[in-house]
Amino acid sequence: MIELIILSDDKKRVLTDRRGNILKLKLRNLHYADSKTINNEVNNKYALVTRVLCCLDFDRDSNSGTYVLELIDNANVSCFKFDTLLKDISKKFYNKVNEYITTIDERPVWQKNGYSSELLQWSKKNLPEKVLSFDQIKINALSAVYKANCDNFSYYIKVVPEIFQTELGLTKYLEKNYPDSIPEIILIDYENRIIVTKEINGKMLYEVREIGPWKNTLNTYAKIQIKEMTNTDTLLKKGFLDRTMKKLRNHIDEITMNLEKTIGDFGNDITENEITLWNESVYKMKELTKEIENSKIKNSIDHGDFYCANIAISKDRIIIFDWSDGCVTHPFISLVPFFYECEFNEEEKESLLQTYLMNFTEFDSYKNLRKEYELIKIISELHLAWTYYRITSSLCKELKWETINSFYSCIKKTLKYFKEEEV
Repeated sequence: MIELIILSDDKKRVLTDRRGNILKLKLRNLHYADSKTINNEVNNKYALVTRVLCCLDFDRDSNSGTYVLELIDNANVSCFKFDTLLKDISKKFYNKVNEYITTIDERPVWQKNGYSSELLQWSKKNLPEKVLSFDQIKINALSAVYKANCDNFSYYIKVVPEIFQTELGLTKYLEKNYPDSIPEIILIDYENRIIVTKEINGKMLYEVREIGPWKNTLNTYAKIQIKEMTNTDTLLKKGFLDRTMKKLRNHIDEITMNLEKTIGDFGNDITENEITLWNESVYKMKELTKEIENSKIKNSIDHGDFYCANIAISKDRIIIFDWSDGCVTHPFISLVPFFYECEFNEEEKESLLQTYLMNFTEFDSYKNLRKEYELIKIISELHLAWTYYRITSSLCKELKWETINSFYSCIKKTLKYFKEEEV
């Protein structure tokens, strides 16, 4: 069950139905950041126009959560009432909502009342066409995405926090050099950390069941990586993060120093035995990074979150977007998240892997490349653990729940390799 908190302007009262019940939705297979579905269902069920401000909590297994919404159009609000004081709703809701209210200054700008309306006005002023309608697509602690529908085209408007501000320049660099593989940029507002791209007319990769487009995706991506092997200094200057094996060794040390504190602050998802195994495995982790550092495959560009939800197919074009975690590292790192969401059978996955690796046979034999990929699978989990550690550390305490479990998951997957090695 999705429970909806719509606050009065003074934030002291909650919108309820005539019986005093807060508004609720029953949705299936909802991603917690999918604000478009929530806003649409609120409109369908209650005839209210809303924008999601934030998700306070979410349980993926039961598909239940609590959201704070902003009322955009109150034309139908007479069917409801703001008579219920915030302090009179259940303690669970009161504590969560009060936590949101008291930390509003620490939260991203898109989680504040009125921002959606401000962005609509910004869009009307800056977009090349008249805005006919304006939708909120997704919202979480890491970004907000809106869609402006105009006369001839639609445009996606993405707003990012300070930690991801380099995404704006990175996307511009990539669009200039690989226009067929990157969304067309309409404008960038660096001051407000906004990037506008033209809508891609096509399918998301996860909607495609034929293996051919997946192979084309890997070939396209590999060609970009090979070309950028000679441009790593430029990539770093443009803002791509340094995630080379040398840097990763330092990151392992930082994670190790803060692992117990992180768990103490956010729960006990990792056991004392796992912490002990982590500490005992640090030397092996670092030795593995040194082995990979001697690879014949040079460092290159890594998307950072290269999986089917960040890839679109438009006619013969493979379009890759959302480069917020773009970095310089071993290119094979990208493959691990790609195969997470890949629903082909093992034989087909091996065929996809072969398609990708064959692009690199100018540097080493296929046999050696295949062996190296197995090592990269271990390092990739470490790489992702650092990514989530970095992101989680940048968030205020009340928002860390959105990424901390991903950090724990990567730690556990890394430990699984070393535990199996002991056995």
